[in-house]
Amino acid sequence: MSNKKNITLWGGVLPPILIILVTGSLSLAILDKENRPAYFDIAKVAVGYAFGSMRLQGNSNDTEKSDNSN
Repeated sequence: MSNKKNITLWGGVLPPILIILVTGSLSLAILDKENRPAYFDIAKVAVGYAFGSMRLQGNSNDTEKSDNSN
């Protein structure tokens, strides 16, 4: 049960944090040309983490469904 609450909590918190992180990094990349590659790396890591966590969440939901059907 607590695992299900954790997934719901992170599902609701992660998207706004991701949007803030990516838009902030891209905004700083536009303003600061010297450190542009570092800001793009931060944005890439954030997006990669988001896709990875969505994939893991989808896999855990599939596992829960198959466990409940048995």
